[in-house]
Amino acid sequence: MPDVINGVVLAVDRFKVNNRLCAQVDCASSTICIGLCDTHFHQLVTLSDYGFELPEGYCYLIGSGYVFIRAPGHPEANPSGWAREHRKVWHDEHGPIPAGYVVHHIDSNRTNNAPGNLQALSTTEHGRAHRRYGVIA
Repeated sequence: MPDVINGVVLAVDRFKVNNRLCAQVDCASSTICIGLCDTHFHQLVTLSDYGFELPEGYCYLIGSGYVFIRAPGHPEANPSGWAREHRKVWHDEHGPIPAGYVVHHIDSNRTNNAPGNLQALSTTEHGRAHRRYGVIA
């Protein structure tokens, strides 16, 4: 059963991968984040102006395909408490990302942030890896 905050349904599932429809009652829009469509997600985020904070661990997918995760206080998080999930996973497994390096998705799937699918590459190596496989960096 999903949590409901101020009339907005919070999906319990991390992404609702198999059902990309908004969890809000009577909404059939595609989801962008935590099981909510763009309208309902931003309605929920707007609540932060009134002291509501999304719980740690909630994620959303941005248009470029990267996953952001709520991780207040994490070294990879921005001042708003959001981190790119692949960078957070790398940091948690291996420590800080070395200067001049990026975290690369080995299978080119930006939503696959399993530790075994990530590797730190210099920006030069990263560019070569993407050109080698014809994948846009």
